[in-house]
Amino acid sequence: LAPWDGAEPTWLVKDANVNAFAAIGPRGELAWCRSATDQSEFDLVVERPEGRLELPRRAGESWMMPVVARDGVYAASIRDGVLELAFLPIRPGQTMNRAEAEPALLRQRISLRGTTRNAYQMMVASGPDRAATPQGLLLFHPELRRMTLWNPRNESMTLLAPGSVAAWMQSDGSAIASLPDRLVMQEVPPDPGMAPLQLIPGLWIVRGTDAEGTLLAGPGPDNCRISRLRPGSTTPGPG
Repeated sequence: LAPWDGAEPTWLVKDANVNAFAAIGPRGELAWCRSATDQSEFDLVVERPEGRLELPRRAGESWMMPVVARDGVYAASIRDGVLELAFLPIRPGQTMNRAEAEPALLRQRISLRGTTRNAYQMMVASGPDRAATPQGLLLFHPELRRMTLWNPRNESMTLLAPGSVAAWMQSDGSAIASLPDRLVMQEVPPDPGMAPLQLIPGLWIVRGTDAEGTLLAGPGPDNCRISRLRPGSTTPGPG
């Protein structure tokens, strides 16, 4: 952790392994992927108030990009070119060992031509602090080429606006979706007879909200603009 006041960073995991893809959960859980220096596959480790949890890993499988939700742990899995999503349902106060976790894992195949780049692209479109939503996991689907919501409990995949590259779920259950040429808002699940409402033109990605409005990042060829969209406004202002 790098403090805002410029103090020295604090190591969260410090050992002889390769430790990557860290995410912090709603109760302070720390999830990360761990690999020995002489192997290419990653294990998935979660430090919880109840103790350490290690997800089972099949031969040749590698875990990436964990997301800790209030009711479980999501992660991307890649094995022999098969890209999957996985969800381990586990509640606060509940403990589970690797043997118990294996039959409890819920999996969804995403691609038969998957790569580690696809896995990263799939999960980085929404940060790990915002990807877990009441409707499911918010992700970029590399085959469908749009943002989607995966609900592992009923195996549903809700599609957001075609061509969307990022999204932000609002407290009312609607979504703000980033398209290459505009920012739109839509109902979730989408109403087939209603097109998404355009908010502003251009590529804008929601990075947060506060009492004054919605914080946006606008990536460009050689810079990135930071702005705020205030309620009732059709043009982003200075952040």
